[in-house]
Amino acid sequence: AVAGLAGGLGTGSAAALVVACLGARGRSLSATGNLVGAVIGTSLSQLGVWLWAEGALHRVFHAHAAACVFLLVLLVPVLAWRASENRAAFTHAPAEAAAATDRKSMLWPLLSGCCCWVSISAAITFLPSFFAESGQPLLRALGVILMMVASASGQLASPWIGRRFPNVSGQLAVAAGLAMLLGGAWLTSAPLALAGFASFGAGIGIAYRLGLVAVTRGASPAEQARRASLYGAATYTAAAAGVLGAGFWASQAGLSAMVAQGFGAMALVALALLPRAPRFRDARE
Repeated sequence: AVAGLAGGLGTGSAAALVVACLGARGRSLSATGNLVGAVIGTSLSQLGVWLWAEGALHRVFHAHAAACVFLLVLLVPVLAWRASENRAAFTHAPAEAAAATDRKSMLWPLLSGCCCWVSISAAITFLPSFFAESGQPLLRALGVILMMVASASGQLASPWIGRRFPNVSGQLAVAAGLAMLLGGAWLTSAPLALAGFASFGAGIGIAYRLGLVAVTRGASPAEQARRASLYGAATYTAAAAGVLGAGFWASQAGLSAMVAQGFGAMALVALALLPRAPRFRDARE
């Protein structure tokens, strides 16, 4: 609970400070940095589970605590030194609220981000168990790690992709990846399933980042903090509800049935979002 609260408080404020320091280009940088950090952390945790097995899972938490303490030692002096400048970045004029983005224009980016976070959270939670149950240990061990690495790669490569393919939203890659993933599971084809993990992860990375950039487009640092926090709250709430619902579904219908039907439905949702999901051309300042 404390870790979740800290993440929620830190997301918006860190995004505001990055925009205050770097201006408009800080918007995409804060989105990429936030997501890449989450991807790297989850990937390292999954790797730790694979290497240390169930008897030593506490090491993942010890490693995370050590990393947090190390970063805290570095951050506290900097934050104390820049306290007055940081406080100024969070102030805003009374008229700023009137200039905020129309709520309707935030609807589709929020929906896109929520669907992305539901699907990737469900994949992290259920797919390793699903592939273990179906007797495919390679996919159980490497699938989620590949998915997260591909997600980070999609985010880091977004500036290059956006210049060459401005109409890309990432949702088509999500749908194609889920189709390949389910096809690989059904055909017991590890290469097809791994290709699906890669396409799915890259699409999620691109689409989730584009949603955040679109929601915060044109915002001042103070407004950036509010919108980034809103985006995070909406997507994480949707993910929590989605994973709990999928868990109940799996307990009633069985894990295999839930994965086949649930992830198939997610692919259809990604296709339905294609006409309205944010694209690179929409996320430019």
